[in-house]
Amino acid sequence: MSPEETAFAFVDAVNAEDIERLGALMAEDYVFTDSLGGSFAGRAQMMQAWRYFFTAYPFYRIEVEQVLSRGTTVAMFGEAVGGWRIDGEVLEKRWSVRAAWLAEVKDGKVSHWSVFCDTGWAMPPAD
Repeated sequence: MSPEETAFAFVDAVNAEDIERLGALMAEDYVFTDSLGGSFAGRAQMMQAWRYFFTAYPFYRIEVEQVLSRGTTVAMFGEAVGGWRIDGEVLEKRWSVRAAWLAEVKDGKVSHWSVFCDTGWAMPPAD
């Protein structure tokens, strides 16, 4: 697969909440960098983190609207959407935020995935 195809396969796996496919698309030394600049490394650790994320934020999806790629780097722009789960209960209200993702691909695997967005959505509404 090309780097762009690999990045889209990664997005498809996220949108399907397919942890095993995400793991298969991650390099062993995979690094995730969040919107606050925190980085987390390792495929096994990140598979666990995705499990938690999908539980805490049900219905999470990445909706890609534009793509730019150069060599092994793919930038995707669009919207992230999802919901919240509080005390085991899924809230009806949903959130959406404009976002960008940067995938660095090495040997057909995502080696670094970065997300850029406002993180105000992470806290559920107080009502």
